[in-house]
Amino acid sequence: MRLLNKVIKASQYDQFSSGLLVEEHHGPSSAAVSPVPAASKKNVLDQAFQKAKEIVDSAQALALKQKREALDEIEKERSQAKKSGYDDGFAQGCEEGKAAGFTSGKKSGYEDGLKNSAAENKKSLDELASMIESVEKSKNSLLQNFESGIKDLACEIARSILKSELKTNENAMRAIIKSAMNSYRSQSWVRIYVSNGTAEVLLKGDNNIINELKEISDNIKVIPNPEMDDSDCLLETPEKIIDAGIGPQFEKLKAAVENSAANTQK
Repeated sequence: MRLLNKVIKASQYDQFSSGLLVEEHHGPSSAAVSPVPAASKKNVLDQAFQKAKEIVDSAQALALKQKREALDEIEKERSQAKKSGYDDGFAQGCEEGKAAGFTSGKKSGYEDGLKNSAAENKKSLDELASMIESVEKSKNSLLQNFESGIKDLACEIARSILKSELKTNENAMRAIIKSAMNSYRSQSWVRIYVSNGTAEVLLKGDNNIINELKEISDNIKVIPNPEMDDSDCLLETPEKIIDAGIGPQFEKLKAAVENSAANTQK
C-alpha cells in the first residue's frame, strides 16, 4: 500500500454530491458507470441525517420551551422578591425608627433606624440577586449540556443506521465505491481494500464490483484485510488512495447535523 500522505478523505473528493447522498455522477455516456439501484442511490446517509435532524430539532424545541419557562419564572420570582424586600424593609425601618426615636429622640432615631434597615435590606437584595443569577447560569449550563448531549446521541444513532445499512444492504458499499471511482477512467490498476465479509459481498455473482468497474480499469483486485471493519474501505490507484469508508462519510453527516442544529437556534 502507498504512503498514507497520499490518502484523500472521502469528504475531499468531488464524487460526493453537494448534499449527503452518495450518488452516481454520470460522465459522458460512453464512459458512464452502471447505474446504482434506486434503493442504494437513496442511501442510508439521507435516512441517517433526517433521523438525526429530527432528534436534534425536537430536543432543541423542548429545551427552548424549558429555557423560556425557566427565565419567566426567574423574572417573576425576582420581581416578587424585590417588592417583598422593599415592603419589608420599609416597614422594618419605620418600626425601628419609631422605637429608636422614643429612646434617643424621635426624629434622629427614626432616621437612623430607617438608614440601618435600608442598608440591611440592600445587602439582602444583593445576595438574593446573586443567588438568582447563579441559578440562572446553572440552568443555562444544564440546557446547553442537554442540547449538546442530544446532538451527540443523534449522531451516534446516525452512525448506527449507517453501519446497520452496510450489514443489511449488500449494495450499500458497492454504491459508495462506484461513486468514489466515478470520475476515474483508464487506470492501469485499482486495489480495493475491505474487510473479509465485505470482500465476499463485492465479489459475489456475475455482477460483481470488478465487472461494474471495468470501464475504469481491467486490472482490479479486491483485497480482504482481516483487521478492517465492515465499514472500512480504501481505494488505491497508481496516483491516489481514497478513504471511502463510513468514517469520513459519518464526519460529513455529523457536520451537517451540527450545522442544521445551529441554523435552528438562530
